[in-house]
Amino acid sequence: MRIVHIVPSYYPYESGGSAYSLFRLNCGLSSYKKIIVSEGLRKNGERKNCVTHDKNHKAFFFSKFSYKMYATLFKVCRKADCIQLSSFFFPPNLFAFIIAKVFNRKMIISPRGEFFEYALNRKRKQKGFFINLFKFINPKTIFHATSEKEIEMIKKLIPSVKNENIVKIFNSFESEYSLSEKRKNQFLFLGRINPIKNIHSVFKYIKNIEDVTFLIAGEANLSYEKEYLNFLKLKIKQLGIENKVKFLGKVHGEEKYKVIASCKCLVLPSHSENFGNVVLESLSQGTPVIASLGTPWSLLDEYACGFHIDFNLEEVVQLKLTSLISLDQVDFTRIKENTKNLMEMYQTTIINDKWKCLYEREFNSNITKINK
Repeated sequence: MRIVHIVPSYYPYESGGSAYSLFRLNCGLSSYKKIIVSEGLRKNGERKNCVTHDKNHKAFFFSKFSYKMYATLFKVCRKADCIQLSSFFFPPNLFAFIIAKVFNRKMIISPRGEFFEYALNRKRKQKGFFINLFKFINPKTIFHATSEKEIEMIKKLIPSVKNENIVKIFNSFESEYSLSEKRKNQFLFLGRINPIKNIHSVFKYIKNIEDVTFLIAGEANLSYEKEYLNFLKLKIKQLGIENKVKFLGKVHGEEKYKVIASCKCLVLPSHSENFGNVVLESLSQGTPVIASLGTPWSLLDEYACGFHIDFNLEEVVQLKLTSLISLDQVDFTRIKENTKNLMEMYQTTIINDKWKCLYEREFNSNITKINK
C-alpha cells in the first residue's frame, strides 16, 4: 500500500506532538510505502530536500509555497492508494482535495484540534474558504479524531460526513526515559507558547502559593505567538511574580524528561486540545497532571493520576495545585504505578494495529469495529 502524507511539519524538522506521533506510526508500519510532503525550513536556513528513514519511508521537504512542492504532490498523489492529511487548513491541502477527486483517491484527514471553536476563530474567513471548497469538491474521505469531542466538532463543521466515515484512534506514546529526579516545589507548562494554551490563567494561582516556581517550557515561533509571549511577560510583571516564573525555552530529549520528573505537577490549562501528548509525557515520569475541561483527559481522575477541572473555578484550581505541591516521594511512587494502567491503551503496538486495520480494510464499513 502506498500512502502519501501531507503535513505542515515532520521529523527531523520543527514538530509538535502530533507530528512525532505520525513519525512513530510510520516507523512502525514498515511494510507500507510512506511518502511525506512537508515544509521543513530550519531556523538557521538549512534544509535537506529529502530524508530517507528506511526504504519505505521517505520525507520530502520544501520551503513555504514552493512550486516544487506542488509538482511533487501531483506526481506522488495520483499514484497513491491513500492521501493522508495531518491538518485540514494547510494550504497544499486545497490542491490535494482536487487531486483526490480527479484521480478518485481516498483520503484520511486528521484535523488535530483545528475544528474546535477557539482554533477556528483565527483567520475564520480563510478557514471558511477551505471548508466550503472541501464540501464542494467532496472527495472520498475518512476523518480521524483522537477524542469524542473532536468527533462532535467534525460532525458540526462537516454535517454530511457519516458516522461510519469517522474513526477514533488515540495518539501512541512510548518513552525511553524513566527518571527519578528529586521533586522540587515547582510545576510545569510544556508546549507551544500560544494563546490557545491559556498559560496566563495560571499566574493568579502562583501569587497565592508560597515557595513555588512555575516553569514554562516551549517556544513562540509565529508572530501572534510572539505577541502572546510578550503579553505573558507583561502580565508577570504586573502581578509582581517575576521571581516565581521561569521561561526555559524549548526542551527536548532527556533534558525534557528530567524537567518533568523534577516537578510536582504539569498544568495544561488549554482552551481546547484534541489530545495533548504532553499529558502522557508527564505521566511517564510519574508526574501528575492538572488539565482543563477543554482537554479530553477525564481519565486523570479515574486513574488517580491528576485532575480534570474547570480553570475558571479559582478555589478548585488553587486547592488542587496546593494539594499536589504537598505530595511526598511515596505519593509520587503510587502515582507512577497508577499511570502504568492508564498508559497501556496508548502503547505503540496497540495504536499501530488500529491503523493497520484501517488501512487494510480500505475504509470499508468495517471501520466501526476499530472504535471498540
